[in-house]
Amino acid sequence: MQKQLELSFQSRLTLYLHRLYTSNRAYYAASTLGGLTHADQRITEDVEKFCFTISDLYSHTFKPLLDVVLFTRSLSRVMGYKGQMGLYGYYVLVAWLLRALAPPLAAITAQESALVGSFRAAHQRLVAHAEEVAFNDPPGGAAEQLILNQHLARLITFGRLSSFQRFLQQIADGYFVKYFASCVALLVYAGPIYFMDPAARGDQGQLTADYIRSMRLLQNTSRGVGDLIMVYKRMTSLAGHTSRVSELLEQVTGALGRVCNIQHV
Repeated sequence: MQKQLELSFQSRLTLYLHRLYTSNRAYYAASTLGGLTHADQRITEDVEKFCFTISDLYSHTFKPLLDVVLFTRSLSRVMGYKGQMGLYGYYVLVAWLLRALAPPLAAITAQESALVGSFRAAHQRLVAHAEEVAFNDPPGGAAEQLILNQHLARLITFGRLSSFQRFLQQIADGYFVKYFASCVALLVYAGPIYFMDPAARGDQGQLTADYIRSMRLLQNTSRGVGDLIMVYKRMTSLAGHTSRVSELLEQVTGALGRVCNIQHV
């Protein structure tokens, strides 16, 4: 299902871009007059990543939301809704905290795509001007090697920094969304029973059966809510790819408008 959504998005968006990009010499105006850089990467790789991310967001949102609704209803028969509100309140606090501590993933994603495009464009430029560089070799080859190494160094340096930031974020996500959430779920269930009148608790067998059932439901609910909280990471990644694709659309439509104005004149 997710792959079909991705292919549908990619097909429709790419066909639309092809129609704009090849109309009235917009490709020439965008790359020469409009300052559009790395058009090949934007139309192929950036569009593909954008479509994959938006289809991945759909599949990781609908199922956890359905799980939360179903398991919340099942838990209400065992412990009511009041106890669950404490667990949901914890997740609201965690979502706000993780959002405040999160690095700018949208900007990181867009910058990584730009650096990859620049590195690829440097290699393409060498291929396109291979004859001129060969005539000026040996100094020409050494200069091109220096340029390629500089692009690679920028890409590797930025990749290491962004991976370290994501590593720290994953540590925070693991502790707050999984480990501490399990502790809160246990407190939510055990708290009312601990302060309950011993005569109203029931026998040990009934308590054990209720505990196993409730903890299983609480764990599934916590997993679903945790997946919904993690959606913000996919949203920020989608925002980075969206900025690249929207910039491409703006450049192409602007170039197409300029070409039409020139033809009318």
